[in-house]
Parts: sequence; structure tokens; C-alpha cells
Amino acid sequence: MSRGDAGKLSAPARKVFAEQLQTCSRQNDVMITGVTGTDLDQDAQKCWLMKAIPGKPTDTTDLRLEIVWLQGTVLESDPEWIVIHDGTGRVRGELNDVRKANKIMAGDAVVSKGAYVILVGTILSVGEIPVLRAVKCSELEDADVHKELWQSEVLHQQRFVSR
Repeated sequence: MSRGDAGKLSAPARKVFAEQLQTCSRQNDVMITGVTGTDLDQDAQKCWLMKAIPGKPTDTTDLRLEIVWLQGTVLESDPEWIVIHDGTGRVRGELNDVRKANKIMAGDAVVSKGAYVILVGTILSVGEIPVLRAVKCSELEDADVHKELWQSEVLHQQRFVSR
């Protein structure tokens, strides 16, 4: 996805925790609309439903997910994929589309193990290690500040903004 296409998505990225993606369900009858200029296949354009987890701080209403936003520490990386841990679980990001659109990630550049990153993308699969097709992956400076704020940012968006 090119930078110019980001404004054409039908909904903003929703901040989520990895553990919340593990139990999402595919909404086969709902497609992401307004995604133009991408090579997303039909599966990557499916919406997902994130169910509220009773008793958890994220005990919000169910949320429909199209594009998700996670932040976490890099556990493993390769030029084509990355695995991060956000404190609740792991997520794998497929980076092929990011590399096509972002010269910084071009070639064989690998994000360093231990780096703190933002990972934004569409959900390809869920389970123990959910997989995203990344549309953005960037290392964040001042990692300690971002780590400290991340849980509050997710909880705030899910409780107050995403309703």
C-alpha cells in the first residue's frame, strides 16, 4: 500500500493487544471497502470481529477490525517477516507490502532483535500467533516511553473512541 492510499481506507487502524487477536472470528460477509491501489487478495480484505473478553481490562463491546495497530519488542526478524511481543502475546507481520512501498525497509534490511516497533496491518490469520499483512512497520525511538504508554493507549481507544 502506498502512502497515498492510507487515506482511502474505510476505517482507521484499531489499537489492539496480541491476545485479543488470538480469538477473533472472520466476518466472511463483510469486506473492507475503499481499499484502492493495493494488491490485497480477497482473504486479506475480510473483516474480523474481536469479541470482548469478560473480566479483562479490555472488556469493551465487540469491535469490527479491518486494520489493526500493535506495538511490541522484536523477538525474531527476517527481510520478509517479523515477530513481535507486546506483553500479552506474539504477532507475526508479513513485510512484503511494506518493503514495496517504503524505501527504508527495502532490500535485505532486518529490524534488530530487541527493537521496539509499531506494526500496522490487515489480519491474515488468528490463533496462538496471529499473522498480519503489514502496511506499516517502523522502529520507535524512546522505546521506554512508548512501552509505558502503550497499554493505556489501547485501553483508552477501545473504551472511549472505538464505540
